[in-house]
Amino acid sequence: MGASCNSFVSSFQTPIFSRFKTRHKQKQPLVPRRNLKLKAMAMDPSDSKTYYQNVLVMRHGDRLDSFDPTWVKTADRPWDPPLIQTGLSRAFQTGREFRTLLPFPIHRVFISPFLRCVQTASEVVAALCAVDDDPNAKSSRDVVSIDPSKVKASIEYGLCEMLNTVAISLDVAPKDGIFRFDIPKLEALLPNGTLDRTVEPVYKEMPQWGET
Repeated sequence: MGASCNSFVSSFQTPIFSRFKTRHKQKQPLVPRRNLKLKAMAMDPSDSKTYYQNVLVMRHGDRLDSFDPTWVKTADRPWDPPLIQTGLSRAFQTGREFRTLLPFPIHRVFISPFLRCVQTASEVVAALCAVDDDPNAKSSRDVVSIDPSKVKASIEYGLCEMLNTVAISLDVAPKDGIFRFDIPKLEALLPNGTLDRTVEPVYKEMPQWGET
């Protein structure tokens, strides 16, 4: 990240990465999609420096219902599928690539409250914070120790899926329209010491079902 300062945002730059599917529906690694530039000018007129902040946007890993369509028929929360093991491993490897290939460090992670997103972020954060990382590690379970000072994470309701039928079909959405998330349980999935409870969320609660 750039140097800290009292500043105002004047324009945008930043690499945004996304996964894409081939026509054979095989998911490819994260690739640069386009750039946004986040440019901040110092508020002190005597300070002529320009500060840059890099922002990455990442989707979740491979979700269970995409590979087992029958899962939703018996799931207690069919709108909130977990990742499959391949999704966990892919997320961990992506975090490792971020750490080794990006020309800047990642210090802060904001996460949607959906389980698949928290699981994805947990793997990425573990890879970013790994100490003496084993090159043969496949997921966070293979990480012996981490340095939690490297990355801090928090859950943000405003990053959730659109809560309407465009994104979530009626047959899997909660019948009462209330998406119940056990935030402490989700926060416990993050690597020890990386959760930052001091962050004030943009959204204090989940958006309402049927939002436009």
